[in-house]
Amino acid sequence: MKKHLHLPGEIILQFLQDNEERMRQILTWFLNTIMEYEAQFQAGATHYERTTTRKAHRNGYRKRTLKTRYGALEATTEGVSVPDTGV
Repeated sequence: MKKHLHLPGEIILQFLQDNEERMRQILTWFLNTIMEYEAQFQAGATHYERTTTRKAHRNGYRKRTLKTRYGALEATTEGVSVPDTGV
């Protein structure tokens, strides 16, 4: 089982020791972080946050493969469903 790195400093230290594999880890971490913020932006709220300004609801996670020059990256995207307003 692969060890998942979560701390940016730990990821950077590992990258300096093994470039190609660590670059895949950095890219995967970066993409997952960006997609998490995008889902938060689209929903108008964080996980489990109740707010009157919420625009959508989160709808589970899906694995996606992205082909790069460093090999295939497996990113986790979050579904966001926008309620029908009937307009």
